[in-house]
Amino acid sequence: MLIHDFRWDYLRDAIADLGFEVIELPHAERFDLGGDSDIAIHAADGCDPELCGNFFGCTWYDTDADRPGSTQVDTMAVITDGDEVLVDTNDCPYSIAQPTCERIKAEYGEVDMLCHQYSAAQFYPQAVTNYDHEHKIAERDRVIQEKFELALNFIDLFDPSYYLPFAGEYVLAGDLAHLNQYTANPRARRRRRSSTRTRPPTTSVSSSTPGSGST
Repeated sequence: MLIHDFRWDYLRDAIADLGFEVIELPHAERFDLGGDSDIAIHAADGCDPELCGNFFGCTWYDTDADRPGSTQVDTMAVITDGDEVLVDTNDCPYSIAQPTCERIKAEYGEVDMLCHQYSAAQFYPQAVTNYDHEHKIAERDRVIQEKFELALNFIDLFDPSYYLPFAGEYVLAGDLAHLNQYTANPRARRRRRSSTRTRPPTTSVSSSTPGSGST
């Protein structure tokens, strides 16, 4: 399993506990996959302290860590066989990732395929208890459109031959199933409205700010 070399080893340890061998790759360093193929994993902020500080601050920085490393959560991967290039930006925020994307474009040139999220796997707006049905529907559609527009930023920058939309779909089950009509993914807009739409949600959120976080 190839992962980014983060400053903390929580991800490496969690994957290793599942029985996988883990190889940590330094930021932007190419790893030989055999033949002419290689992969590089980039921190979304390009390991730029100014970007990281601007968006997250450094008050949580662990001075007791054993070694330096990226504190960025979001990463992207570039895979090439020497002829074709695939870029996987996953759910990296464009406002942070733009400089890194520009460096990737400059280094690799033409991008054959771009993989990027197209919707939001998050609690908003379906878990907000003080929104009525119509408000949730309106916010769902707004977030869906926002995600489409953010994806266009990456498409415009990389100008890929192909774009593969992915990441963001999920289904709530059991007592939460009635909230699926409000989740911010395009399929929700095509679903038939449930007769249980007025049922009170079982997940309580006291307040919410519309966000773009995803899993």
